[in-house]
Amino acid sequence: MQNMRSTWRHHLNLFFVLTVCTSTLFALENLSIGGYVQTENHVGFDDLELTWNENRLNMKLSAGNFMNYGLYSEVQLRGFGYVEIDSVSMLQGLEQSGSYPGGVELREAYLDLYSFPISSVDLRLGRQIINWGSADALNPTSNISPDNLEILLDFGEHLAVDGFQGTCYGSHLNLTCVFVPTFTPARLPPPSYSSALLSAFSSGMSLPPGISLDGFVQQIELPERNLDESSQYAVKLSSFMHGFDLSVSYYYGRYDLPIPCAISMTDSVITLIYPEVQVIGGDFAGAIGSVGIWGEGAMFFPEEVLLDIPGLPAEEMLKDEPYVRFIAGCDYTFGNGVYVNMQALHGFLHEQGRDNLNDYLTFGVERDFLNSKLTLVPVSFAISVSDWDDFAENYGVAYVPELTYRPFDNVELTFGGAVLHGEGENLFRQLNERDELFLKARASF
Repeated sequence: MQNMRSTWRHHLNLFFVLTVCTSTLFALENLSIGGYVQTENHVGFDDLELTWNENRLNMKLSAGNFMNYGLYSEVQLRGFGYVEIDSVSMLQGLEQSGSYPGGVELREAYLDLYSFPISSVDLRLGRQIINWGSADALNPTSNISPDNLEILLDFGEHLAVDGFQGTCYGSHLNLTCVFVPTFTPARLPPPSYSSALLSAFSSGMSLPPGISLDGFVQQIELPERNLDESSQYAVKLSSFMHGFDLSVSYYYGRYDLPIPCAISMTDSVITLIYPEVQVIGGDFAGAIGSVGIWGEGAMFFPEEVLLDIPGLPAEEMLKDEPYVRFIAGCDYTFGNGVYVNMQALHGFLHEQGRDNLNDYLTFGVERDFLNSKLTLVPVSFAISVSDWDDFAENYGVAYVPELTYRPFDNVELTFGGAVLHGEGENLFRQLNERDELFLKARASF
């Protein structure tokens, strides 16, 4: 009975808050509300395992007079997959997240102040996604917002950070400064993929003979909650010259993927940390005739990370020496409507350290049919090479074709698949047995 009263009080309080918020919203200037409803399902080829099932309600709100201020927020309500229960009592509490997995996520919520405190400066305060760089999805210079890797091969997605961003506009040069007081790590896929991705993220790192991560409990050690340890900051100078967007940038913060720093053989625990790193980068984007071209590169200056195993010499997991990741690409649309996109890159987002960088090539072809009601992507693949001298034993391939159909306005149905194969030690080889089909349906409003 006590639990029932508590539940009803919770619902009444929530109703009161929503009522107040709704009445306040309609008093805002230029209020705009939108969003979408989406369901996404992934099924493994071999065992028909439902590897991802998500149902999402996304709500976006913007308001302001767009001369002095503006505000934006995005909230997601998400429900996931199979229920996880092992007793009757778990069925008796509908609000227990383990029984009915799901949650509410505040994706973004920020305030824009225009021409403040002076006419040439704009400020953005609050939770925001900050993407830098000019390449398509894979950006070595974009290190502020952490990667969102919860869906396999959906690279380029980022999480928001709680911070402050200011841009000063000049006649030929713009200066952007960012300060984020808290640390946010990357988001990894569900547990069914953790072993494959953990192996992929640590591939190329020379663990001592006989030491494997299998069977160990992975214990994360986050930075201390103070400005010295958890904050990050960045600056960028950008300009537009002779038809090209140009920028140079500097970042100080931490990697968003963890690195092993200690192994306890007695407790079967491996401790992982997020090392500090500084990054100097630059990028460009423009066109030569009808061909779009872009490129960016970043030099990373990491701190040294030693793997401590009692009774054994310390193993160097990350050297304190600089290394460079870079990417270049182009795209073109032919007269018959066929769109082609190609990129070549050195160093993927999970690869840290000069000796752990591989080469990659991405290539995609797509075309619209039926007045854009149908979009076919028959060719979409990525190739990785870890050793050019022995290519046949050190490569990986990911092939991800898809078909999107729009039967009505604001409605999309997408069907596709992911086929992965490789040899040697590389990301796609570690995911060899993760071939899957996926179906996504979205209705926007």
